[in-house]
Amino acid sequence: MSHAGAEPARRQQSVGLTNSQLRILGYIASCGAQGCSDTKNAIAEKLGVCPKTVDRAVRRMRDDGLIVSTARFDEHGSQLGNVYFIGAGSKQ
Repeated sequence: MSHAGAEPARRQQSVGLTNSQLRILGYIASCGAQGCSDTKNAIAEKLGVCPKTVDRAVRRMRDDGLIVSTARFDEHGSQLGNVYFIGAGSKQ
């Protein structure tokens, strides 16, 4: 007997991400090739999680090579925030 509902859980365990981290990664991926320029607070609000959760998830996924961030600046040189892109995969 097949357990189709168990497949997402197995996939989640194989990459070692929490449900919140997977949702954040999916949100960043949904922004496409131009990357996600939403702030961490905006991502948190859109996904219904706390900003600290987004901050920890982004830090972890950046460390793991799952996402890449690039700083954005305005015409005066002030940093606006980061743009997040899907990375090549785990650095391990």
